[in-house]
Amino acid sequence: MEKAKFSSSINIKIIWFILISLKLTNILAQNKILFVTSNQEYYGKTKIATANHFEEIVIPYDIFNKAGFQVDFISPKGGAIPIGYINSSDSIQKMYLYNGFFMDKLEHTFKPNEVLADNYLAIYYSGGGAAMYGVSDDTIIQSIARKIYNKNGIVSSICHGTAGIVKLKDENGKSLYAGKKITGYPDKLENKEMEYYKAFPFSIDNAIIINKGNFVYSEKGKDGFYVVDGRFVTGQDPTSASKVANEIISMLNFNFKTLNITPQKSDLDQITEVLLDYIEGTANGQPDRLKKAFHPKFNLYTVTKDTLWIRSGEQYISDIKTGEKSNRLGRIISIDIENDAAIAKAEIIIPNWRTFTDYFLIHKYLGAWKIVQKSYSFREHKVKTTTQIENDKAKKIDDILSKYHQYDLFNGSVIIAQNGKEILKKSYGKANFSWNIENTPTTKFRIGSLTKQFTALLILQLKQEGKLKLDDKIITHLPWYFKNTGNKLTIHHLLSMTSGLPNYTDATNPIMEQEELNPQEFALKYFKDSLLFEPGQNISYCNTGYYILGMIIEAVTQKSYEAVLHEKIFNVLSMKNSGVEYPSQVIPNLANGHYFYMGEYILAQSINPKVYAFSTGTIYSTVEDLFLWDKSFYTDKLLNTENKKLMCTKYLPNYGYGVAVNNMKNYLKTNNDITLISHDGGLTGYSSYMARIPDDSIFVVLLDNTRAGMRGNDLVGISNNILPILYNVNAKNPKPLASIELVKIIKSKSVDEGIKHFESVIKPAKTNYDFMDLESSINLIAYKYLSIGDLTSAIKLLKLNVEEFTNSGNAHDSLAEAYYKNKQLNLALQHYKKSIELDPKNETAKKMIEEITKSK
Repeated sequence: MEKAKFSSSINIKIIWFILISLKLTNILAQNKILFVTSNQEYYGKTKIATANHFEEIVIPYDIFNKAGFQVDFISPKGGAIPIGYINSSDSIQKMYLYNGFFMDKLEHTFKPNEVLADNYLAIYYSGGGAAMYGVSDDTIIQSIARKIYNKNGIVSSICHGTAGIVKLKDENGKSLYAGKKITGYPDKLENKEMEYYKAFPFSIDNAIIINKGNFVYSEKGKDGFYVVDGRFVTGQDPTSASKVANEIISMLNFNFKTLNITPQKSDLDQITEVLLDYIEGTANGQPDRLKKAFHPKFNLYTVTKDTLWIRSGEQYISDIKTGEKSNRLGRIISIDIENDAAIAKAEIIIPNWRTFTDYFLIHKYLGAWKIVQKSYSFREHKVKTTTQIENDKAKKIDDILSKYHQYDLFNGSVIIAQNGKEILKKSYGKANFSWNIENTPTTKFRIGSLTKQFTALLILQLKQEGKLKLDDKIITHLPWYFKNTGNKLTIHHLLSMTSGLPNYTDATNPIMEQEELNPQEFALKYFKDSLLFEPGQNISYCNTGYYILGMIIEAVTQKSYEAVLHEKIFNVLSMKNSGVEYPSQVIPNLANGHYFYMGEYILAQSINPKVYAFSTGTIYSTVEDLFLWDKSFYTDKLLNTENKKLMCTKYLPNYGYGVAVNNMKNYLKTNNDITLISHDGGLTGYSSYMARIPDDSIFVVLLDNTRAGMRGNDLVGISNNILPILYNVNAKNPKPLASIELVKIIKSKSVDEGIKHFESVIKPAKTNYDFMDLESSINLIAYKYLSIGDLTSAIKLLKLNVEEFTNSGNAHDSLAEAYYKNKQLNLALQHYKKSIELDPKNETAKKMIEEITKSK
């Protein structure tokens, strides 16, 4: 298919000439791109929920991030924005969904008056139904876009995000894109019968045409169609998201690299660097940085007992000894610039003593910004001992975890440590609900995929001993393995999840979980001799690769995987409560795995972890043993420095060997750059999560025996809500899950009372509840009643689901099925047709319509 891209009448050579003549070396700031989002939660005045399109945000964000560009987010009101259209099966979307740094950006988008257009090379209007509201009328956002464009920046949009640019004008009130080709989601592809469409404030294509633009689109749709005309880059729908982003990068690279243009830092960035030189130079004993920051005649003013005390810059700098670090924690609060002068404010915390507020006067001096004056105020801290500080943190964390447990979102054991010392070690809930046995810190849990880091470490130990190489092919150690893939895949591919192998657990069935086979027999029976993509070119989470690594460990050592684990790790670290589980084995203090279903905990089905999970997820352990495991990474007991670095290096895009590796800048806005090394796990009734921040010797491990990782704000989210406390940043209180509260009322009273409670209590108090996975949860509850023949209750619940999720094809399909089983054929037909309107690929609904029509 021909690439859906247009060129305007201005060709590349003319653009090149214009850019040269405008001397771009002085007008573009730095590698920053501004994403425009919306705060709108409903379509107009309806009760139909809308959102920003997650894919249209994360795909370009990921591409820009990898290309070295920084992305900021803006919305008309600032703060949190609603997100939707999430496909958690997509590896990139899933990665960012659990990326605390990224999600924090979406929760704290900038207000328009907080953004300086000079800082950005391009502006990108993301889509989703929410984009239709509030953005196009925001005059400050329009002004920002105009300034970016006028400084030879790029204006871009995608899908419904094009609504945001329809009213863009130049300084004379004329359309900024007059005569240019623009695309977005066209009216022709909208479902005009839907209530959400009727609530739209305008038609995108008509609005573009009215404003002298040339609206173009692909009638086929979902074919990656996008348009480039001058410095406008627009995409029709989510399938063009990556193309739009890559096109913007190509244009910017052309500007900077082809024309040999060096971007200049904005005044804001220069002033920020000056303040960081002051903050970090003082804290880290770097007087040379202070000399860069201060004007030669800098003065520090202090008022003491009604006396003004003045110190010169030379005196201040002379007090800073080279290399002498302090425990000062600093952050910039505000910067206000007016021509060649600026005022700024920073906060400096000296723990257990004072919090200072510094006030700066900064001037441009000989072409560079310099601090010329500083004064400060302070407030005294109530001095606490280290123990008191740790106790305060422990109480805050315990309060939060207790609420998660109260809301049936966590049941298990935890250890939180900082600077190598336990802050909190505690257990919540039952190890066995039938026998009323409590969880304790010595309770053993299946840790699922946390096993992978143990497998990865064993491989690296064998490399360290010279017994294998990371570029060895599978076939080198397993000559019996499938030739097609065995000759192609290396150990590195398996470790880094870049093999392209199909994931065997995607086809799990009860027989597979109970197999009594050796690993080779299991692999030959269930693994496929094919690839999803070329090795090393992509990443896909794959249990198959780690299963093969376990077999390689056995082949190289001529010992069982279990024996090698004990010999090389468990025995060395005295992890006496860790091991490999297999059928009929009696393991003292092993928690029973449970699922939370219909408001109660039920026992999980039994499996054979030793065979089914093997080296990808077979280990059981305790929080105490896993703390010993964490401590080993600060020593050379198990691995030398070189191989520890290999294990914790991120490959494609953020996976190391057996662990995820995320580098986070300005973590929690504390001016700290940290590396988060983590992994989660889950196996038949158990969930687990482990996180390590080596920069601050922080360790978090959560082990759960109710598969909490499958509901609500999962264990990753719980950990992300605990970590701020360790950095003296406020954490959020968890919210009860709306679906769990609904099912509790249904179970204790009735379906009618549950629905009534939802309508009168839960729904009106929307900010007090977590509505995650509500649609699928209501569907699950309803199907429970369908399975026992209570069609009346099922229909009531499914009608509630349709009312709450009007635009869900699945909700209508489920209600249609219930009506069909209740012999209400007209209503069944009505909702099957509605389901197809919303989801044209619903083949089951098409067959049912045909069957119902014939029966009439």
